[in-house]
Amino acid sequence: GNLKKLTPQEAWQNTIQSAVEQAPEGLRTYMTQLADLENVPRKEKPFRNFLTNSLKLKGKSGEKAKAGMWALLVKIRNE
Repeated sequence: GNLKKLTPQEAWQNTIQSAVEQAPEGLRTYMTQLADLENVPRKEKPFRNFLTNSLKLKGKSGEKAKAGMWALLVKIRNE
């Protein structure tokens, strides 16, 4: 077939797209914004820093959102 193997980054972008559909109300806005960005880090620490800078997620609510988004992505990636 014509299906070329996805690079890890492409697979990750697909995971993020899936996460948008599955994200709870509170995270969906952030997930939608995240899906529009490129080169989203695939490791947790860089990912969190990326969110802090790109989506301006700071403070307690920001930490909660980042943790929730990461947990959701890992769950989907492992399915």
